[in-house]
Amino acid sequence: SLDVYNGKVLAAKGNVIVVNINYRVGSFGFLFLDDDEVPGNVGLLDQRLALHWVQENIAAFGGDPNNVCLFGESAGAAAIFAHVVSEKSRDLFHRVIVQSSSMDTPWAVVDPVTAKARSEEFAAQLDCKQSNVAEMAACLRDKTPEDLNSAYWNVAVRFMEFPLVIVSKDHGGFFTTDAIDAWKRKDFKPNLQILIGTDADEGSYWAIYYLPDYYK
Repeated sequence: SLDVYNGKVLAAKGNVIVVNINYRVGSFGFLFLDDDEVPGNVGLLDQRLALHWVQENIAAFGGDPNNVCLFGESAGAAAIFAHVVSEKSRDLFHRVIVQSSSMDTPWAVVDPVTAKARSEEFAAQLDCKQSNVAEMAACLRDKTPEDLNSAYWNVAVRFMEFPLVIVSKDHGGFFTTDAIDAWKRKDFKPNLQILIGTDADEGSYWAIYYLPDYYK
């Protein structure tokens, strides 16, 4: 986890046990080709595995598995909403704190058609243009992490959007139904205690990348 997410002060001041997790992001966590080879949302599966770990082990650290609060901001907040919607995640936590995102934020969650088109464009950037998904996936696996990261930022998206993000209906079973539709019809974890806020000036950080001439 980044240094800005160091939980020492929160743990010292809040009488809580802070668990920071790492999970796959970008092409490593959210590439989607609507196939078992590249199912999408594996970064969310990483998070769910961590939540299972908390349920199974937190008592050994003095924690209460029946009193788990998820806390995330920006993309982390969008991920939390994904767990709120996912039927397989709902029983792994009890309340949430979210800042600066939601389930239907277009820069954080996209539909399967958009997700697949972006993933295919990403693969094309690396000369992996095979029509067969298994062959395309094999081609991508031969690339270096540096090549993958470089190609990620060459995928065309609109201002303040990111190429490979949560897909609302994946092929790997994280969501059993389209997440945005489920959100709109209020099909999510019931009786949820939730605290919602925003991060002041968060977009300023990303504006440096999207408006480089302005910041020269």
